Amino acid sequence: MIDVKLEIDRTTQRRMEEVLRNFASATGKTVEDGINQIARSAAKQLAIKVQPFGINSKAKDLLHGLVAKQAHRAISNANVQGIEGTAASVHTKARDRRGRVSKDLATQGKYKRSPISFSERNAHVDKQVKKIGQAKAAWIEAGEKVDGKKITVQKWLRTHVGGGFGSATKKDKGLNYSVELENSTPYIKSIQFTEDTQDAVTTAYVNGFKWMQTTIRKQIEKANLEL
Repeated sequence: MIDVKLEIDRTTQRRMEEVLRNFASATGKTVEDGINQIARSAAKQLAIKVQPFGINSKAKDLLHGLVAKQAHRAISNANVQGIEGTAASVHTKARDRRGRVSKDLATQGKYKRSPISFSERNAHVDKQVKKIGQAKAAWIEAGEKVDGKKITVQKWLRTHVGGGFGSATKKDKGLNYSVELENSTPYIKSIQFTEDTQDAVTTAYVNGFKWMQTTIRKQIEKANLEL
């Protein structure tokens, strides 16, 4: 399980209080609406930052190719070395902290079909790809629970949303308001790391405040045109 809290800390509050208040004044929305937008943006960024990175259609193809390549390397090595186990167990054992299988496990052209078959290998790859899709989708689910609005994602990822592993908790009001996103996918910590979640949240804050400032400017321009 991974928890990510979106809030305006004291340092950010001093710098961004004016932006938040202007946003509320110019749009008729609340500070909570602004932070909700940041939380939804964070949810999408967090989905992107699940290994391997990305959530578009190209990422889906890349995801399958990377998993298949890594699994093939681990399983082929196990077959040649006579290591016993299932496709899942030898692949898991061969992975490092970031889920990669070292190129040192290359078999130098040696080949042996048994004991792990191609059919078992392919089934394992499909299962791993589905699990990664579900982990990414849990962040999307959490983001959509912030205010009930859909987050735009590719169809392949949308099919995994709703698994029940994503949630959002909202607390307090105004500048003390916070949103906590939770991804309770059992294996999430093996495919997403602290530095990745921090990068996602930072990107969401930057994009969120840019969006608010742009919204304020547009509202002011619109008001001037109506004068």
